[in-house]
Amino acid sequence: KFQRAFYPTKIIMNGSPRNDFLIGSNDQKKVQMKLHLGIPLDKKVLLFAPTFRESVYESGIHQFEKLDFLKLSEVLTKQFNGEWCFVFRVHHEVMKEINAYGYRSKYEKNLIIDGNLHDDMAEYLLTADVLLTDYSSCMFDFALTKRPVFLLTLDKERYCNDERGLYMSMDQLPFPYAMEPEELYRNIAEYDSELSKYKIELFLDKIGNREDGKSSERIVRELLKFMSK
Repeated sequence: KFQRAFYPTKIIMNGSPRNDFLIGSNDQKKVQMKLHLGIPLDKKVLLFAPTFRESVYESGIHQFEKLDFLKLSEVLTKQFNGEWCFVFRVHHEVMKEINAYGYRSKYEKNLIIDGNLHDDMAEYLLTADVLLTDYSSCMFDFALTKRPVFLLTLDKERYCNDERGLYMSMDQLPFPYAMEPEELYRNIAEYDSELSKYKIELFLDKIGNREDGKSSERIVRELLKFMSK
């Protein structure tokens, strides 16, 4: 994919430096990052991060309006325990619309937190106990943590056939996907942790995962080698 996107050149099968701190993340790191991002320490976190499309409305606002966050909180508590908050992270153009047209009415009582206040998506992934997205590649980064990933694909047919399309079919992914909110709630209620981790491990192996937390170290060595010439 990289060779097609850029030009024929040497490709180093290295892993992604940005993901190094997702490998082997622990509770202490999560607490430090929650403090940094302003996320309540006493709540579990669902990170809701839809991808950007041709339509700003379909890039997060539509999903935001369709979801019942109280019901979502109830089903998460029943399945995973704890009290939950939702971090909503979208493309900056979508956040402009949210700010302009008053969609912030649900941003109350720490139930929904603005996930665009800080730049680094990887920091938000580190704090998340569950990821909710649609077609965003952040699902592959988050899969490294083996934590639950759920997909809400309200516009699946249009996105796959008329917009960007997918590198692989939804059925090849190790994550449950839903085309309606009610189906999403059922997927959470029926989630099997051990089966999910097994599917994710098989998937990462199949796609040639090289992430081991040492990508930055290796790429620095490559850069130093190049500079020495």
